[in-house]
Amino acid sequence: MRNIIIFVIGIALFAPHAYANDCGLPKRPAGRSAPPLTVHCADCESVYDFAFHGAGSLHKSSSDRIWVTGSQGSKVSVTTDRPMIPGISFKGIGVPDFSRQLVTAHDLNGKATGDPLSDMVFPSHVLAAKCKQLEEKEKEAIKEMREKLANALSIRNTESVKRIEGESIQKQLDSMWLHWVIIGDGTSPGECWPIPDGVKCKPDSKTRRQ
Repeated sequence: MRNIIIFVIGIALFAPHAYANDCGLPKRPAGRSAPPLTVHCADCESVYDFAFHGAGSLHKSSSDRIWVTGSQGSKVSVTTDRPMIPGISFKGIGVPDFSRQLVTAHDLNGKATGDPLSDMVFPSHVLAAKCKQLEEKEKEAIKEMREKLANALSIRNTESVKRIEGESIQKQLDSMWLHWVIIGDGTSPGECWPIPDGVKCKPDSKTRRQ
């Protein structure tokens, strides 16, 4: 069973497409009742950190909401929207500003520092850079997992070879002992026993070392 698990993990990690989605975002759960997208930010402490991380994760996504968890049990809801260009409208409808992103962060359990409910604006090119950073970080994490798996498989294969070699040596010893008992050379088989390079006898034995 363990070999099957290692094999499956190996296929998943060594496959050419074994990377997370854009911006390191996990695949969206299926179904209406599925939990919202969630990413983890080990370095996030303030509401601003969570907002920046979440908005960067959503940069290439069609989703506009994500939960960002932290290492201290924090959970911040992050939503994104396009701000309107001030003073410009078309038939009474505001014109969205695609050079910026409006981000709203809501601290869900009060563990992040800063205002628990904050609105902030990030330039789109800044979020694009954050997205690229998250992608590179995800690739490095997967690369590290691949190396660890390859190392684990190598160690396991080496141990298997050693075990097989050990079994082979034991079979040879058993064969030597059987030959000694059945055929012998005129001495008492109880006084000697086989070793890898011949036969070892007790000091008081009348037989000699072969």
